[in-house]
Amino acid sequence: MKRWGASRSCAAAVAAVGLVLALSGCEELVVEALPVADIEIQPDPVELLELEERSISAVVLGPQGQVLGGRDLSWSVDDASIARLEGSGILVGQGVGQTTLRAATEGVEGAVPVTVRQGPMIQFGEADARLSGLAGDSSPAEIAIGISNSGNGSLTGLTTRRSGVDGAAAPSWLEASVSGAEAPAELIVRALLEDLPAGTYEAEVFVESPVAPNSPARLPIHLDVALPPPVIGLSPASLAFTSSAGSREPASQDVTVTNEGGGELDGLRVDVVYTQGRSGWLSAELGAVNAPTAVALEASARDLSEGVYRAVVRVSAPNASPTSAEIEVTFNVSRED
Repeated sequence: MKRWGASRSCAAAVAAVGLVLALSGCEELVVEALPVADIEIQPDPVELLELEERSISAVVLGPQGQVLGGRDLSWSVDDASIARLEGSGILVGQGVGQTTLRAATEGVEGAVPVTVRQGPMIQFGEADARLSGLAGDSSPAEIAIGISNSGNGSLTGLTTRRSGVDGAAAPSWLEASVSGAEAPAELIVRALLEDLPAGTYEAEVFVESPVAPNSPARLPIHLDVALPPPVIGLSPASLAFTSSAGSREPASQDVTVTNEGGGELDGLRVDVVYTQGRSGWLSAELGAVNAPTAVALEASARDLSEGVYRAVVRVSAPNASPTSAEIEVTFNVSRED
């Protein structure tokens, strides 16, 4: 109870909070502050997602439902693992479940139920990203992995972060980006092969969102870099023989076979295909089935008449790309001496 003294009679206008608004002459004025009868919390009930923030407020009421001001409220949440108070008038969802939000003053308490549902969840379309390519390739290996929301609400604010395995520094060969900031989207992973030797590489990409409880979501990256396939190199790739008809002395020339690609060039073989004139005048023999080696070519005019004869010597290997290369052979046979 509050009292004010005065030398003459007085009248007072008193607000609902118990404050004197105006005085006229009086001998004594007694003003009693209205007691708190109820506290109404808004919203009622409170429903929110994990990590979602919600503004809350409370109205303090007197015995006749009057709104009372000037009261200090004490806020609390029964289970802080489900929802927590942050700053002034903000409730944040922490975990899926139900709890109670309370506000109290002067021995009176108001309470509302709080329900927290699962928030947006980052989900990848694949358990990992597997890429492959050839060492030294100027074109990067690339894969797109779908990103979807397996929870509630909207999955927004998507960003990426690269890392080595177990938190090591991000490798320079790895690039990652998202096609959009909101799911559904795609995670684009690229591996730069130009400076990488053959081998197996591991890394990680994290997709993050400020509204997803499972952020950052980790995606393992596996990269297999192989040597380029063997490539058959021939030098020279074409040659010519000259002889006279009926000659018994074969002409001989060698063609060098090398591997102009990667890996091992083995399993070599040669075949002769005649393309002009009679057949049987050319023989081809490999020095070895592995490169480097040489093909020995002999042309015989013993059974040939005057003319121009042509053939192709096909050098092949099952692991080469392409699997074969050709030597063009021309045999110019002049009139018998």
